[in-house]
Amino acid sequence: MWGASLVVLVALLIAPAAGAARTSAVASLRVRTPRTAVRCSRADRLRVGPRPRIEPLAIAALAQLLQGASLSAVVSEALAGRPAGDALVLLNEERLLRDWITGALTRLKEYRATLERLADAEPDFAEELGIGPDINPEVLRSRAANVLALYLMRDASEPWDVADFIDGELLEVLRRGVDS
Repeated sequence: MWGASLVVLVALLIAPAAGAARTSAVASLRVRTPRTAVRCSRADRLRVGPRPRIEPLAIAALAQLLQGASLSAVVSEALAGRPAGDALVLLNEERLLRDWITGALTRLKEYRATLERLADAEPDFAEELGIGPDINPEVLRSRAANVLALYLMRDASEPWDVADFIDGELLEVLRRGVDS
């Protein structure tokens, strides 16, 4: 009885498919050491270590500013929740967040007109573009995300990949607004 089992076991170990499966199983058991520099976004050059993305902070801050909050309070509040780390990284994040927000706000009328023009051309995307009543928090959040995306695609000093926070179909609609 043991002889037949041993033959089957040896055959499985020698077979090429079994060998490949064994190799991948062993490789998956290896301990992976963490990297010292992790990019959270394809274009994100600021992160050292596994840090949360900054785009959601910018979107939330813009949504608060669209409701009338003050810039310094919003940025300070947004950065207060960031994990402690290298002071230079935190300073760069603050600079980036302020640049994005002020850049988007200075062109807000232009971006709002672009969003309205796109909503007229694509009525199915009106709510996703942030066109609607200002009392609806989802509309404000969508508007803030799209205003930030338009700023990053059109006017930001450093290119940034907005595909990380804007879905594919809406991104195509926004690109038509950037191209026009």
